[in-house]
Amino acid sequence: MGEIIEIYHTKITLPNQPHIEEIEDWGVPKEEQYWRRKPLPKIFKVLERDEDGNVVLTNEQEKFCNRELERIKKGFWFFLNGVATYITGRHYYYLQYWTLENRKHPEYRDTSRRYYLYLEHWYNVYWCRGIIRGKSRRSGASSESSSNTTCHVTTTKNARGGHVSKTSADARKMFIYRMQFGFRHLPFFLQPTLANDKDSKSELVFNVPLAKTKKTKKAQLIDEVEGLNSILDYQPTATNSYDSERLTWAFIDEGGKFPTDVPFSQFVSIILETLTEGAERTGFGEFPSTVNELTKKGGAEFKKVWDDADWIKDDIDIDEVDEVLDMDNEATANTLVRYYCPAYDGLAGFIGKYGESIIEPPTEEQKKYLIEKYGEKKYDGQLKFGAKAYLEKRRSKLKGAALEEEIRKYSFNEVEMFMAANTDCVFNMHNISRREEYLKEHKIYKRSVIFYRDMDQKVKWRDVTNNEKSFHWKITYFPPSGQDNKFKRDGRITMPDRIEDGCITVDSYSNSQGGRKYGSKASAWIGRKFDVNDPYNTGKAIGHLYGRPQVKDELHSQVMLASEFYGYLTWYEHTADDYEGYFRERGKIGYLGKYPISLIDPTKREKAERHRGTPITPFSLTKQLDNGIAYFENHCDLIDFEEVLTTAKVFDPYDRTAYDVIVSFLMLISCLMEPTPKPTPMTTPLIKLYPNNSYVAKTN
Repeated sequence: MGEIIEIYHTKITLPNQPHIEEIEDWGVPKEEQYWRRKPLPKIFKVLERDEDGNVVLTNEQEKFCNRELERIKKGFWFFLNGVATYITGRHYYYLQYWTLENRKHPEYRDTSRRYYLYLEHWYNVYWCRGIIRGKSRRSGASSESSSNTTCHVTTTKNARGGHVSKTSADARKMFIYRMQFGFRHLPFFLQPTLANDKDSKSELVFNVPLAKTKKTKKAQLIDEVEGLNSILDYQPTATNSYDSERLTWAFIDEGGKFPTDVPFSQFVSIILETLTEGAERTGFGEFPSTVNELTKKGGAEFKKVWDDADWIKDDIDIDEVDEVLDMDNEATANTLVRYYCPAYDGLAGFIGKYGESIIEPPTEEQKKYLIEKYGEKKYDGQLKFGAKAYLEKRRSKLKGAALEEEIRKYSFNEVEMFMAANTDCVFNMHNISRREEYLKEHKIYKRSVIFYRDMDQKVKWRDVTNNEKSFHWKITYFPPSGQDNKFKRDGRITMPDRIEDGCITVDSYSNSQGGRKYGSKASAWIGRKFDVNDPYNTGKAIGHLYGRPQVKDELHSQVMLASEFYGYLTWYEHTADDYEGYFRERGKIGYLGKYPISLIDPTKREKAERHRGTPITPFSLTKQLDNGIAYFENHCDLIDFEEVLTTAKVFDPYDRTAYDVIVSFLMLISCLMEPTPKPTPMTTPLIKLYPNNSYVAKTN
């Protein structure tokens, strides 16, 4: 068994290293051992042809051609700065024989090597039907996939390679200027005989049998006696492209930018069927893409496919991944796997002499190489801090939609890849992305609880049972011992007595029916008001209740009990709801807060009737949104609940109905900002002191 390396959560076994004499050393010292594209040897300077114009190879020429075909099939070993390095056959084909649309040749990059190793590994996993690849701009992914498709079709008998892109025009360009162009620049022994015109703008058909009288003739090695019988073409961007056909290699480019009338997830489900016959996988696909805006430009559809391609489960130990991959039931939901590489890893201009990514500031050796290649002026102006700092500097100069567009083009992680896709978000998407990434790496524990009233009439909490998991609180903070169930009385009204510490807000639903089938859900938040002496644990949400119980009273019960336990006022959104009656009947009307002053139009405050709840006037809703925008801008690092971040990215302030989580969260932020009411100071003291004049006289 060869060396085992890990690439994007996957353990990959390399082939056994061959004898040192079989490893290409370029005939140079260790320091000069880097990838070189070798021209055809001089033995091909003159080619002999028969009377029909077919090439007749000498034994020496045929030996060379057979060796190259073997490398394309099995891979290639070479020394890279003294280190024996393996690349796959497809990668060798790309580096040694492919020509880019600008007539240049691909450069060796370690990022490409890793992807090709990953590709080869999953190509050999029986259930895997392809790779969905999240990428940055100008990363070379489309060029690699166009080479891979052409390589497969021109070296495999009875193959069918198909291509679709985000538009039909893009697919045509990819076919003509990349795949067909690259094919025409291959050496003769890698060009099978064409049945149609080599300049065809729609397909390349490799299917020309040799005449029986010429069976023994030495012609192009890649042709077989009965012909290769393979086709490479493209089809328009439509949901049913290639439907009911058979593909052995599918190259689907820019799925994250498909038009909305061609849902990418539906398109993929059809394409995957072309790669299968019954239970047998007969083809493979590559799906590289950057990501467009989520809700309106195809990004959400791409994310559906991306999410279904995740085979890493939360309860899987990555160290046991080899065993997992051998299990039938560990195939992903759509039998694709995903691959992602940060924009700063492999960024053009930040590639070292040996193909390594220069992510951090260059070493002295790398500095010398970059100056020799690009000049000292460009090095000092752009390259000296490394790729990551360079991209961060570009970001620092942008704001709003321009910043999001930059992040979308050059994302640092998978969260950013989709975060930046939603340029219509009203909140700071960059901050949301950073917080999501932080929470992904630093899980914040949330206790799942239900509040209940004990025999002594005090409210307590307990962990949920399996039957209660559909509707319960998730809590990150409980009041200190002895500080719970604090209340006071104002006449006959019982009121919470810790209102200076926090509050609760609720976005309920209109009817009293419960269960999933009735539509919108309830969302309630518990939050703590900001305390300058504890800035990291206050001014934030510390509890969330979400769902639709079978009986609506369950919602009011849990909210009321939480309000009693924490000693906080509760604000419901003031709609036609029955919450006020529920609290009043149980003697807890004092636990419902009245309209916050800050949510009432200043011109109407003096005469406004303050109902119990939060107003739904245009002024109130606008104020809540403004408060939320400011919160995401300045305090996004205080959000501990992932559902807030996820929903915030797609929140539409003009259609609030579908966003219960954010609506209630905006209410919470606004109510936490409301000053705690203080009693009006008394004009005269309860006890008035009078001087003792007789005592004063005696002392004098």
